[in-house]
Amino acid sequence: MTPLDTVTAIYDAFTRGDVATIVGFMDDHVAWTTTTRATPHPWMQPQHGPQGVAAFFAAVHDHVHLDVFAPGVPCVSGSMVLTPVHEQATLLATGKQTAPYLTVHVWEFGANGKVTRFQLISDWAMQEEAARP
Repeated sequence: MTPLDTVTAIYDAFTRGDVATIVGFMDDHVAWTTTTRATPHPWMQPQHGPQGVAAFFAAVHDHVHLDVFAPGVPCVSGSMVLTPVHEQATLLATGKQTAPYLTVHVWEFGANGKVTRFQLISDWAMQEEAARP
């Protein structure tokens, strides 16, 4: 599979709620980062390894409902895939919904074809505001 094929398969698995398939695409040492600054929210914590990726999806499931998850046209450069993703979320603890927002997913692949690094780039202020009681 090419990196683009893998990213497409990951998004397909995500829409089915198939975390096991997603985790299967991860390198043993994958670095999974969803924010660039400290935050108390469990779904925004950096993770490492396939178990960390599974923990990320468990935290999302427990705290966030994605009302909109719409990947756009990916950009591929060698072993890297960047995908714009339109999202809108409801925070389960408060029932508050964010405004629609745009994220960018950066996927990096190793020689073994597995994801070695994932970076989610977004303005988390909307989710943080919706998480406030």
